[in-house]
Amino acid sequence: MTQSMTTISEPGFKHVWLRKFQIFINKFIFILWTGILIYAVGPYYSIREFLRNFQLFGFKKLDYSKEFNGINLSGKVCVITGGTRGIGLEPKKIAISLPVRQH
Repeated sequence: MTQSMTTISEPGFKHVWLRKFQIFINKFIFILWTGILIYAVGPYYSIREFLRNFQLFGFKKLDYSKEFNGINLSGKVCVITGGTRGIGLEPKKIAISLPVRQH
């Protein structure tokens, strides 16, 4: 009578090393891609916004007054976060010119 023994095989050194190498490569690619986005794409948009603010080389300032003219905000409270720069600046300018309660 033969008796079969089933054993759980643990991964060998080669498989463990290969998995650790794959994790290292994935982290390296993620860090490299993040660096490219921060250091290459970020300055592009910064320069674009600079040219837009000073209307250089044909860049026009953004004008949101057309979008906000049809909105009736009389007597409402507007909460705008980040109103000193960026995406909150233009809505803040429009809200100040409208009859809204300001705190």
